[in-house]
Amino acid sequence: MPPRPTVLLAACVLVGSASAQAEQTLTANAADAALVTVIQAHSRCLLETNTLPAPKVRVIAEQWLKRQGVTQERRQRVERSPDFQDQVMAYIQQRGGCHRIIHTLLP
Repeated sequence: MPPRPTVLLAACVLVGSASAQAEQTLTANAADAALVTVIQAHSRCLLETNTLPAPKVRVIAEQWLKRQGVTQERRQRVERSPDFQDQVMAYIQQRGGCHRIIHTLLP
């Protein structure tokens, strides 16, 4: 006896919503990673160029991430990923180094 249409429909809805939810989670994780990478790179450059003191940089970074909706827990998850520091350094290098980033941030 073939499955009833309502059972098939319910199964499709569940699979579809699970797939959509998984895709949203992946998209959110990728967005978190991008935001945290950028703010960490900018923070590092502000410190390395002595543009701002560490406490000020920390406050700015935390406030910016909070406004972007990135929680402390999600930020820490991104920062604990094995290649996070490599991504931060790649971001800085792709933009011509810290002095160029700071010149772009503070023309």
